[in-house]
Amino acid sequence: MDRQAEQAAFAKACAYLNYKKGAKWTAHAAAAGTGVVYVALLIVLWLFTDLLVYRGQLPTYHSLTPLQQRRFYDEWNALNIDERRQRLEALGYLDKERIEHLAGLHLEVPDLSDEAVRSDLRTIWYAQVRHILLERLGPDALPERDDYNANVGIISLLVRAQTEGRIITPIVARLANVAPWTRTPNPRGGIVSPYLIGLLAAGIVLAFLGAGLMLLMREMAARATIEAATRLRRAVYHHTFRLGTLAFRALGPTEAVSIFARHIEAVHDALFTYLTVSYRAPVKFALLIAFALFVQFWLGLASLMLALLVWLVGGQVAAYFRRRGRQATHLASE
Repeated sequence: MDRQAEQAAFAKACAYLNYKKGAKWTAHAAAAGTGVVYVALLIVLWLFTDLLVYRGQLPTYHSLTPLQQRRFYDEWNALNIDERRQRLEALGYLDKERIEHLAGLHLEVPDLSDEAVRSDLRTIWYAQVRHILLERLGPDALPERDDYNANVGIISLLVRAQTEGRIITPIVARLANVAPWTRTPNPRGGIVSPYLIGLLAAGIVLAFLGAGLMLLMREMAARATIEAATRLRRAVYHHTFRLGTLAFRALGPTEAVSIFARHIEAVHDALFTYLTVSYRAPVKFALLIAFALFVQFWLGLASLMLALLVWLVGGQVAAYFRRRGRQATHLASE
């Protein structure tokens, strides 16, 4: 049987799922939901890893990567004097002479052995951080001078993402705005931050939600496929009784029993897999690609191109072996 005939036969078998249409579409919806929950759990794990690595602290100038420093220089140098002065005045503790001195600086690769240069860079960076938070979150999220050693939650990720120019920055800012617990500073003397507790609670809720959706998906898929398999067996029984030896060889009941039991069981398993995988896998794959592109665009794009190349080469290899298999089958049948 060629591939088109197999697909047509399976499509006819899938039509039997419509006898339990509610169970069928509930299984599809639950399967798609499990894919969404899977990626959501991955996002929570990513946020937890980021918190574990950076400890929720606002980045200082000296903790920036060379790429982040270069983008910081370019953004500062692109500002006019008035814009620089406004950002420095927003700090609230600089005198006018200091503001005028810093506003006139053109940043380039500095000599970090000079303490005055290091102090200037730190102050300008503090002004940059305050501007980022004011622009993205509003005045309520502005850090105090000693907040650079405190756990401020997702604000740390927001500042680093903005400095790198990552496309995930608006999403992180939106999350920080709609969920204030993500940016609540760690209380003085506190061991566990509200952000960490929130991530733990989110992970637990998503785990229970995923388990519930998985159970619902399997239950509804089982109901739909059992109904379809029962009707298929009934159709085979009536077809066997009506046609007799016109459809089956008169060599005993072996062929009819094989179709009635083993073949129908194979169709039942295929229908169950169709209900539990056909929607879940594409949703999960698409969301994983989107997540990878948002986190690290160029790395995600390179991985996607590599996967596409492997798929193209693997498809050609698989097609070659399928052709060889068909040729061998034709030769054996002659």
